[in-house]
Amino acid sequence: MSISFRPLEPADYQQFADWLSEPHVARWWREPPTVEHVAKDYGPHNDTDVFMAFSDRKPLGVIQSYWAEAYPEHYETVQLPGSIGVDLLIGDPAMIGRGYGPRLLREFVEQVVRMRYPEATAVVSDPEVKNSASVRAFEKAGFTKGAVVPGDDGPEQLMVLPLTNLDGHPDPQQPTDHTQHNTRTREHTGAP
Repeated sequence: MSISFRPLEPADYQQFADWLSEPHVARWWREPPTVEHVAKDYGPHNDTDVFMAFSDRKPLGVIQSYWAEAYPEHYETVQLPGSIGVDLLIGDPAMIGRGYGPRLLREFVEQVVRMRYPEATAVVSDPEVKNSASVRAFEKAGFTKGAVVPGDDGPEQLMVLPLTNLDGHPDPQQPTDHTQHNTRTREHTGAP
């Protein structure tokens, strides 16, 4: 299985909107499943980079990334200098529960985060605590649990993946006790 990414394009908006209407996505991404909404919130006009994810060239889902510091309400609670936030969805119901989440996360860090954000020190996300499948996917991808923090729709679990130097050792300037860091409260939108 080959995982690849490319920036979201207007031609992808319908697919993204269709995925937002899937029950397994709508449960966590409480957003209007319309092309207009996707264009407005995920189009190329903000500080968030949005990508289509593919498995062997078949559309798999969407993943977005952003500098946490670009969103003060997010950074105020994360407080991990140089951190990159990520949010993802696996849209195709046939791909759920088959190990694509951890693989997509690992590949995204290697293929996109390390290239696009070379000075990043950590990757963070904040799935809802009750979204145990998402929390497990992040853990399987190497993320560790940080603090549980309030969210718009219930408690969220901060997930943290410290990035390493090219020699494979953690950056000595990175914080190592992630349990004292929080994350933002927000809905999953293109502008966190």
